[in-house]
Amino acid sequence: MKKSQAKLLNIGDKVYKYLCLQGVMTYEVIGERKYRENIQYEIQCKDCNHGYPCELLITLNDNGQYVYVAMLNDDEEYPQYYYHIGEPFFLTKQEALISKGETHISEYKMEISKLKTQLSGKEKALKELEIYVESLRMELIGQIKTEGDR
Repeated sequence: MKKSQAKLLNIGDKVYKYLCLQGVMTYEVIGERKYRENIQYEIQCKDCNHGYPCELLITLNDNGQYVYVAMLNDDEEYPQYYYHIGEPFFLTKQEALISKGETHISEYKMEISKLKTQLSGKEKALKELEIYVESLRMELIGQIKTEGDR
């Protein structure tokens, strides 16, 4: 989706992001900042469990996704920003889950492909070893037969 096609947010709207171990996190738009054509939204995490709700800025990137810009109230001694960066923010919980699911599907497919390549290599090595051992066995049988004929 293009940036121009993205839904603009209003104060009180919710956005969502999948956070490992926490599941889908909910954020509420609490303010906005405009500068020329750019709008940044102040959002507050509704699921933070460390004593205060994190507040951060998000904006639309060129792909029409809401992405992290900065923390507004991070604690230097106990930083929280790394929990909120990374994945884009979505307009529904389902979109956040679908995105995370697609990421996992892609990772599984890559891992399966690597394992198939490894398996193919192991099967080839096994076949070569079986042929080699069988040739040694035939050579040994030939030697025993030759010695028996003497």
